Amino acid sequence: MNLTPYNKITIDYMSYLDLLKHLRQAAPDDPWLEGETGKYWHERMRELRALPNGEKLHSLCCESIGWKESPSLKLEPTESFESA
Repeated sequence: MNLTPYNKITIDYMSYLDLLKHLRQAAPDDPWLEGETGKYWHERMRELRALPNGEKLHSLCCESIGWKESPSLKLEPTESFESA
């Protein structure tokens, strides 16, 4: 999906938890996670995770949605999560 101003604002206003939940629950062909919008989605998650206490936030969010922390988890738009 092309990154429109609307998509960018929508992503910017989502919490890390909301971004992660959507990433986990999205269908494989979810347009929000494809193309320019998908790349921005993942960039935004990396930005939030890089903030002070971002790793702690990530761990808490993972736990709250039922994910166990995995050191091999990478937030790349083209990566398969089957190995994580």
